[in-house]
Amino acid sequence: MWEWRGGDWFDNNITWKSGDGNRILLWEDIWIRDLPLRDKYPRIFANSNQKEARLLEVGNWYENQWKWNVLWRKEWFEWEKPMVEEMMQHIEGCTLHKQKEDEWVWRGDASQDYMVKSAYKKMQNGTIGDEETLYRTFWNVKALPTAHIFAWRVLHNRVATYDNLPKRGILLESRRSVMCDTCDESVCHLFFTCRVATQIWKLCDSWIGVSSVHHNRAKDHFLGFDMLGLNSKGNCVWRTVWVAILWGI
Repeated sequence: MWEWRGGDWFDNNITWKSGDGNRILLWEDIWIRDLPLRDKYPRIFANSNQKEARLLEVGNWYENQWKWNVLWRKEWFEWEKPMVEEMMQHIEGCTLHKQKEDEWVWRGDASQDYMVKSAYKKMQNGTIGDEETLYRTFWNVKALPTAHIFAWRVLHNRVATYDNLPKRGILLESRRSVMCDTCDESVCHLFFTCRVATQIWKLCDSWIGVSSVHHNRAKDHFLGFDMLGLNSKGNCVWRTVWVAILWGI
């Protein structure tokens, strides 16, 4: 007899595939990647003027071509715009189809068809996924909006480090880190592996009397930044320190 681990188990392994957009809720349903947009972008959701809208209500057909029209309650601050642009890229990467209904698909198998074997594996694992854990944990952190958004950009490698600037068409004479001038600058180096950054994280550990080995990858570093003995609320407060350190660096 199977023990059901998590009431949302089945819901977390199915997603919507857009058709005419008549059944899918823009913010509440899973239809882009692994999370509802409401959970992945809670700050953007709070400013939405279409919180309960279906996809069909968030745009119009022009000569048989679908055009999105997402409405906001107020204008965005400059430091919020990169996150809004990222979300809109995800939305605009999808289109509706007049002659096709929205449908459920199974995420547990590459064929997107429900199979007992893949469901069995999912039940054994009982996991929702690293991305969902990351976003839910990150947006529960209490921090100043500017610092919070900056940390979000670090997690997504969207900071203007020397390795990212050429991708934007900005040519540089040198990519050496501004912190140590010995290694090429990247998000990973600047915030986690540079000898200066490493000393900052060690000072943080010594402040609470622990010795830790931290991950080099931003997302793993964040999820691993917790303290044994603290409950979820305590670790939520502790991760505010993580955001503050990034902002300080």
